[in-house]
Amino acid sequence: AAAGVGFLFFSYLRRAEAKRREEFTNQLPDLARVLGNATSAGLALPTAVAIAADELDGPAGEELGRMAESMKLGASFEEAIADLRQRMPSRELGVLLSTLLVSSRSGGSLVTALRNISSTLESRKETRREVSTILSETTSTAWALGFMSVGALFLINGVEPGIMRTMTGS
Repeated sequence: AAAGVGFLFFSYLRRAEAKRREEFTNQLPDLARVLGNATSAGLALPTAVAIAADELDGPAGEELGRMAESMKLGASFEEAIADLRQRMPSRELGVLLSTLLVSSRSGGSLVTALRNISSTLESRKETRREVSTILSETTSTAWALGFMSVGALFLINGVEPGIMRTMTGS
């Protein structure tokens, strides 16, 4: 029983972590948009991160708040990015953070890059939603077919009692 409770507890934690990561990934287009708007207004990246933390809800706002707080306490921008990447591993976040890191080191057109990333992330989010819908349709169809086949067996046995024994007996 203790092993079962432990298994259920850790399964719950893994699902909650995956759900939080998925919510964070869904907020990345908005995050890129807010960062792009803040940097186009002439704000530095650490200030833009603090503004994005205030603007966004849910996991993205909380994680960016942690990032801004660590930079206030003396961590470099690169260290704060590395911490965020470790807490929220995601391919999409990796692309966004790499763009921010390259821009903070070498300069360049960060606003254009963030706007392009925002539109790309929005397209990926829509594609992921479509794939999820198609997979859920397929899963529900497979379950329905399974239940219908078991129901058909009971129906056949109800119409002609003992037919299942005859079919499986020889």
